[in-house]
Amino acid sequence: MQISVSTNQITAPAAPANMGGGAGLVVVDGAENIDSVSFAPIDAVSISDAARKASEQRPTDNPSQTDESAENSTPETADRPAEDDRAGGQDDDVQDVAKQRQQEADLAQIRQLKSRDTEVKAHEAAHAAVGGQLAGSPSYSFQRGPDGVRYAVGGEVPIDVSKVPGDPQATLEKMQLVQRAALAPAEPSSQDRRVAALAAQQAAEARAELSSERRVGAGSAEDEQSSDSSLSFLAEQRKERAAEQKEEKAEKSRQETATSAEIFAEQNQRMRRINEFLLQITAPPAASAGDLIDDLV
Repeated sequence: MQISVSTNQITAPAAPANMGGGAGLVVVDGAENIDSVSFAPIDAVSISDAARKASEQRPTDNPSQTDESAENSTPETADRPAEDDRAGGQDDDVQDVAKQRQQEADLAQIRQLKSRDTEVKAHEAAHAAVGGQLAGSPSYSFQRGPDGVRYAVGGEVPIDVSKVPGDPQATLEKMQLVQRAALAPAEPSSQDRRVAALAAQQAAEARAELSSERRVGAGSAEDEQSSDSSLSFLAEQRKERAAEQKEEKAEKSRQETATSAEIFAEQNQRMRRINEFLLQITAPPAASAGDLIDDLV
């Protein structure tokens, strides 16, 4: 099975690393360029050793190979038919044993292929189920068994591991989902663990970006708070100044009112004195008793 890796940028092809079972792995340097990778189970296996051994043990039917005793015997030998019968029986026994061994090898191979098929499909289904929309459909490589049935012996599930541009929080959540999908099977493969490590690295980078943004946001908030405090102080000062000006106007108005009253009272007093003086100079002098007697005489 092949584990494919697609990138945004065109890079020189890397040499495939040979793994047990003959699977190839495309190696890409620089995790920041990777957009998608594929989950794959353990390497594909070729289940044919038992059948090959059984076939090697099968006797060859070569008419040139005859029993030496039969060649050396003469037609006059009375026991020749019995010996031929025994030789033919032995050949039949050998063929029966070989057929039985072949059947047993085929059955063992079929059982192993069935087990492998179940394991591969369950493995890839776990990736696809947890990965959800980020994961693609599983693809399989097959091997035909002795019974003519095609069994899955390898597979992979592509999954998107690209960052969300300009949104570290979304990137963090996405990479956490990729990690869960990579480690979803009961026995994650080495490729699965590499994908999980890549997702963990990009999640750490997203956390660092979030921390930086929070620090910048906290600084801006402090600046805004300081600016708001300054504006509040200025507004308070303006209020105090307005209150002082209002008090000054009221005091001035009171003073002006008091001054007017004083002036009015002073003017009234002056008019009263003037009136009293006028009365004094215009009133006739009071007549005395002597003057009245003189008027009568």
